[in-house]
Amino acid sequence: MASAEIIEVYSNTGGQASKSTPPGAVAKFAAAGKAVPKKDPDASLWPRQYLDLVQRAAKPGIPVIASLNGSTPGGWTGYARAMQDAGAAAIELHIYYLPGDPPPGSASPFASGSDAEQRYVDILTAVKSVVSVPVAVKLAPYFSSLGDMALRLERAGADGLVLFNRFMQTDIDPFLPVAPGAPADDRGGCPCP
Repeated sequence: MASAEIIEVYSNTGGQASKSTPPGAVAKFAAAGKAVPKKDPDASLWPRQYLDLVQRAAKPGIPVIASLNGSTPGGWTGYARAMQDAGAAAIELHIYYLPGDPPPGSASPFASGSDAEQRYVDILTAVKSVVSVPVAVKLAPYFSSLGDMALRLERAGADGLVLFNRFMQTDIDPFLPVAPGAPADDRGGCPCP
């Protein structure tokens, strides 16, 4: 695989509603992921629609908190700036990161806990460097020390921390029998007994 390629996996596991994933859909993962060239974010219709929505909502003087969701370090700053320019009064960062993902350029197959937590601080710092509106960070329940992480984010410039009660979690069943090369069933899953 060429070094410029990025492997990215996202699955709606039922922790949040999604219009693009039908109820009961089963995620299928290849052992090594699937290398997919990244699309130009400017070519996507959804980001422009979301920015238009933020702009329309902010026109009557309503303070809009725009939500920025992602899992990889790239793209946060440009989109955060675009949200601010569209009229967002604040930005909420929702960083969804699986600590088991290999860090870019690392010889280790897994990120350490401190590396995973540092990613939150790095993304916050990068976003704060390009916007002047307040930035809040949604907290996950998986930090080694939630209190320490809250202090680290405050020191890095977080204007607020968001606690929420519905956590999206990866659901992997290691005992689910899957035959190599088996075709998917009509629901998008594997033909299991």
